[in-house]
Formats: sequence, structure tokens, C-alpha cells
Amino acid sequence: MCPDPPDRSLCSPPRPPSPCSPRAAEAPPPPAPAAAPETKLKGATFTVGSKDFTESVVLGQITMDLLAAHGASVVDKTNIKGSVTTRKALTSGDVSMYWDYTGTGWVSYLGQTKPIATPSSSTRPCVTRT
Repeated sequence: MCPDPPDRSLCSPPRPPSPCSPRAAEAPPPPAPAAAPETKLKGATFTVGSKDFTESVVLGQITMDLLAAHGASVVDKTNIKGSVTTRKALTSGDVSMYWDYTGTGWVSYLGQTKPIATPSSSTRPCVTRT
């Protein structure tokens, strides 16, 4: 039991329900073991790039792990110096994919200088109050 207000250092861990209690009968079954990932990408090869900063490299590594878990072969070309160089690697086919910010794409690659005037449906609230 915990005092009111609870002092977590004094609390004992919760006990599992007794097999005789009504709650024990309502307990959900244990989760099934995790299934092996599908291999829908077996035979495919992807070259994953990233820019040369931690967040971008981590996203590249996560992408490679996910692709490999689904059967793809991956080539690591993460840690490319600079936005322009990384983009050129994509457009030339040196990399298959990489993560980038929408703002970088809007300004650096599409040459836009003004913000989008009207929010897209993805930035509007899903529920409106009447």
C-alpha cells in the first residue's frame, strides 16, 4: 500500500492477482511471440544516404535496419557532407533515399522564398468545434 499522497519510495510493487480472484479470470492471455519480419524486399538492394549530422545519420541507420529486417540488401552511404551534395547523390542515383527537412526542400531545392500562404490539410486540425 502507498500513503496518501503516495511516497513512491514507500510503495510495494503491485501483486499479481490471486488465481481465485475474479480479476484473474478476466486477465488477458499473454502476448504471442513476435513474428519474424516479412521478407517482401528479398532480392532488392537500396543505398541509403544521410547528411553529416547525428539526427540524419541516425535516421539513415534506422532506415537501413528496417530495410534489412524485411529482406533487402543495404549499402551504407550515410554521413555525406552538406545538403546540396546529399541531394546530388540522390538525383544522380548514387543513393536510393535519404531523409531531409521539408523546409530544406522548399527553399534549397525548389527555390521558394515565401512561406506557404494556406496551411495544407495535413496541418489543419482533424476535428473542428461547432
